[in-house]
Amino acid sequence: MLKAFEAEASFITYRGERNASSSANCNILSCLLRTPSPEKYTEEIVKCVRFLSKTWTGNNEPDKWAS
Repeated sequence: MLKAFEAEASFITYRGERNASSSANCNILSCLLRTPSPEKYTEEIVKCVRFLSKTWTGNNEPDKWAS
């Protein structure tokens, strides 16, 4: 399932999505960290953290799913 939604620098919510969602990447990160063996997902965890850090420090617009 991860591979189906994995992009170069983040995870996407649907195919063809242009702007990745912070909330979706937060949810993915949360799920990966709660698995019985999170070390199996080190690359994916790092990808989420890098994306979220870059988004947060870049002071980007609010998440597109936020109301």
